[in-house]
Amino acid sequence: MPIEINFQNAKEQSFDPLPRGLYDAVVFDAEMRQVKNEGGKLPVGTPMLAVQFKIQATDGQEEHENRRVFRQFVIAPAELDGVPYANKQMMDDILFTFYRAIGYNESELKKWKKLPDPDELAGRECVVDVRLREYPKGSGEYQNEVANVKPAGSSTGAGELASKGGLGGL
Repeated sequence: MPIEINFQNAKEQSFDPLPRGLYDAVVFDAEMRQVKNEGGKLPVGTPMLAVQFKIQATDGQEEHENRRVFRQFVIAPAELDGVPYANKQMMDDILFTFYRAIGYNESELKKWKKLPDPDELAGRECVVDVRLREYPKGSGEYQNEVANVKPAGSSTGAGELASKGGLGGL
């Protein structure tokens, strides 16, 4: 049975990467996943928090409204093969900074013994620092990556750095 549709008011949507910049965003979705690639630095099965951010419309940047960008935060193991994992503190600091940026206070975070349900993160406002990275390397093709997450209102957002032009500072 054919499904009815009306494209009278439809317009083409670009899937090109967003320009490098700071964008007002909201956590759209978050879920726990596991590292899958064998031969990586961390073992298969290491937990990670996968976050999808939705870009919010801000003056002059309405064309980016509702676009999505993504970031994964690995929950680092204390040890690898019985040896303390050298990057654990750095990775914990990155995850801590993310939770602070989406509105959790420091004293609350320092009391946590486990992460909250990822569903509780949806709707939390922030600013995402979107960069471009060449993927695969040497291909000349670029995709977005979220380099940093900052508290809502911490910048003008809406592609603040994009006006500097080009791919500089990927």
